[in-house]
Amino acid sequence: NIPYLARMDLSSKEVVNEIQLPKAYGSYDMTYSPVNKHVYVRTRICCTCGSEDADQLSCGRGDGSPVLVENGPSASAEEQLGVCSSGCEGSKADTIGAYEVDTVSLQVVGNHNIEDTSGFGCDPVASPDGKYIVLLGNNAGKSVR
Repeated sequence: NIPYLARMDLSSKEVVNEIQLPKAYGSYDMTYSPVNKHVYVRTRICCTCGSEDADQLSCGRGDGSPVLVENGPSASAEEQLGVCSSGCEGSKADTIGAYEVDTVSLQVVGNHNIEDTSGFGCDPVASPDGKYIVLLGNNAGKSVR
């Protein structure tokens, strides 16, 4: 996991630009819109875990470890017991959702979440003709944008 998108020169196979994804631990799923020439990137984040008031009740396979949580109600400049990456998907800390990146200006132009006030994240998916980007929520199918 890296918190940026790498733009490569396909001839030289060299990275020519890195587009930072603020407050993200990394990214994984993305889709491109030929309509506005933007990429929609699903982010990975860190979250607290292992207690009733944590972002996620379970830490997954392990006990968690000290992590920097930068999003959601548990955000803090101090490390906390938690996990990063897929274990936080759909948690209260999943407040970024998907970043929208302009491939012409190479800038993050916004972020989109399934529910603006509660987190839960979303996965960007393009329609078959590429005209629309649909956000599929990580909230048990209650919302689609």
